Amino acid sequence: MVDARIRATRAALEAAILRLAETESVAALTVSQVTDAAGINRATFYRHADSPTDLLASVLREDLDRIRADDWRRRTERFDATRLGLIAESVEQVADHVERFAAVYRRAFAEPTSGAARYVLIDHFTESCEKLMLETEPDRRPAVPPSLAARYLAYGFTGAVDAWTAQGSTITRAEFVAGVHAMYPDSWN
Repeated sequence: MVDARIRATRAALEAAILRLAETESVAALTVSQVTDAAGINRATFYRHADSPTDLLASVLREDLDRIRADDWRRRTERFDATRLGLIAESVEQVADHVERFAAVYRRAFAEPTSGAARYVLIDHFTESCEKLMLETEPDRRPAVPPSLAARYLAYGFTGAVDAWTAQGSTITRAEFVAGVHAMYPDSWN
């Protein structure tokens, strides 16, 4: 079991990096800014992360990993659900994630040098898409390596998040979700 002090420190670090990432370039953030905002010292920071970028990526990745774990748990427990129905539930959970961290993503997509959030999404979508490709019957898979198709789709899904969260965007959550569904490969049906 994790010590309560470690959990409290981790929570303070997570809150600090998320708060700062909403208004500052994560690539330009210093460890001192994060430690000041979290109320901890530098040595403690380095027990949890190597850099502010690493810390932000870790926070976002942990949330997305929970979504993926939930998705794969549902696949083993709900034999009555359709494949598209299960994918739809996961997309809704990703939409929840994006809404929770919308300001972070908005800032990250607006700054080319602040790629941590973008690459966390790309990696998450790549892994999820590749798993879906590999569980698809071989004769229904695209005629390209699953890793290639998965990475291609991941960049598209990440681009959709960028379009949805962009400053001034009028895309609604419903339009985002419907758009992502419309772009699924036919083999996922």
